[in-house]
Amino acid sequence: VPECIVAENVWLVRHEGCRGPGEWREPRDIGVVVGFVPKHAPALSGGGTSEIHCTYTDLADRARYRAQVDAAIQACCLLDCDGIVVGCAEGLCGSEVFGHPLLEVARVWREALASRAAQFRRVAFALGAPHASNLRVAVAKALVETGLCARHSTLALDGSASLCHASSEDQNHLQHHTCSLE
Repeated sequence: VPECIVAENVWLVRHEGCRGPGEWREPRDIGVVVGFVPKHAPALSGGGTSEIHCTYTDLADRARYRAQVDAAIQACCLLDCDGIVVGCAEGLCGSEVFGHPLLEVARVWREALASRAAQFRRVAFALGAPHASNLRVAVAKALVETGLCARHSTLALDGSASLCHASSEDQNHLQHHTCSLE
């Protein structure tokens, strides 16, 4: 069983002046937090983590990451969560931080969530801040457009980057990424 941390009834408190999503002024109650740390810098082939043809050299690394994702989703299901926010470390942003191929990470989340489609009414991905060299927004949008949203009443892309912040370069790459996620 993959290691993960489960914490129930968590309060999110930000310091005064914090510019997080929604600029909350009061503490927020979060029902459950499930976290895991992906393997750092698995061997890759096909270029850098954001390259279209980048994949895991050893398929066991993908299987290990998928097992972590499945364990986190299973914990949310067992705790009867009706929504899930895929955070930075565990999700699309984490592909850059931990050196996993971005498109493979997106595929893993799509596969894992598709098998639990009836559980969640809302799925959101934290994307982090946009910058010219990343394709997280386009890849996240491709997740939505390749069928994940058809199984969920709401699928959002939360964080400081949202679909409306996608650059024209990201939009131009979107069609190719949509096909690549298949």
